[in-house]
Amino acid sequence: MVRVLWRPSGRMRERDEGSPQRTRQKGNRQMSDMDARALEGAARTAALRNANACQQMAELCGELLAVAPELTPREFLRTLGALVAGIDLGLMGFKQLARGGANGLVGAGFRAEYDDGTAGQARHFAGTAAAAALVGEKPAELLAHHVVDPAESIDGHLSTAALEFARLLVDGELSLAEAGDWIGAHICDPDFAAADGFTPFDVFSGRSVEISSLRARFSDAEWRELTELPERVAVAAALADPDGGFEDVRELVAGMRTIEAAASSESELVRALVAERYDEGFEWGWGELTHGARIERTLRAVHDELARLHEKDVPAGDIGAYARFLLTVANTTVRASRSGGLLGLGGREVSEREARFLDDLETVLEAGLPGCEGCLG
Repeated sequence: MVRVLWRPSGRMRERDEGSPQRTRQKGNRQMSDMDARALEGAARTAALRNANACQQMAELCGELLAVAPELTPREFLRTLGALVAGIDLGLMGFKQLARGGANGLVGAGFRAEYDDGTAGQARHFAGTAAAAALVGEKPAELLAHHVVDPAESIDGHLSTAALEFARLLVDGELSLAEAGDWIGAHICDPDFAAADGFTPFDVFSGRSVEISSLRARFSDAEWRELTELPERVAVAAALADPDGGFEDVRELVAGMRTIEAAASSESELVRALVAERYDEGFEWGWGELTHGARIERTLRAVHDELARLHEKDVPAGDIGAYARFLLTVANTTVRASRSGGLLGLGGREVSEREARFLDDLETVLEAGLPGCEGCLG
């Protein structure tokens, strides 16, 4: 095992100036069995819509470019489709496109002319834009307006906006750096505000008494840091040996898919943290830092969060599950195939730099698990 170059030097509590702050106030999450049964039909839809998916999608554009600044416009659109709409980066993307993709983000926050009352409009926008990148503008327009939704419908209007967004990027009339601002200015409702009450977290977490009790041990800021750390680990793994382009994105998407899959984890803690992401969107953190500094900061955060879990008397089994979850995310990320394989399928050998990062992460994780020397290896 490679010796870790970083050593813990105290708890990291404050974010850097310039890092985005999540200021949303959470609703009351003390839930009963009656509350759980009520989250069906219209109540479930209302909970899913109680998050600003449009703004989350706009923010994701900047996060993405901070990790992979060398993307072409078509690669950028395909990546947005992969993260927001579940459209695969490889050949499977065509099949997923035909099936409508999957919700990587849920919520509302769209202008009235683009809001159909569901929680899936981010998927619709990103999927349509990805279709333009995959099959071309004209075929995508025919698919969107003559197969999926009439052009004059609300969804048709959103498709038209997505096709225009893709065209502007591909033709060079809109820079990738301006993509998030364009979405915010043209698609998002500037007056949207999430309300107190049930949110996507309550839908995806299963709303159990155990999860509510576990969540109550943490402040909003502490819980947010736990939630964001798996994505930061995926980013650090992708940046361990970066090229700034599409290969880094392939790795990153693989890590994000691993995080999504953990929604079915046996650990209450892991399931709850994955569910929380649907309230807040993607948060990859520290984009203003160099790659090396982001990796260093991530390793420090791993140490800090494991220590915090012990301080909060979280069950040892959940702490161990969280540690294994982080290591799995990192392993899947660095082993993503350069030919498009995900989740270990068609994977490649890791580079020396990637292996060093995995060793460093494993060492920090094991140091945070009493009596665990070699238990994660």
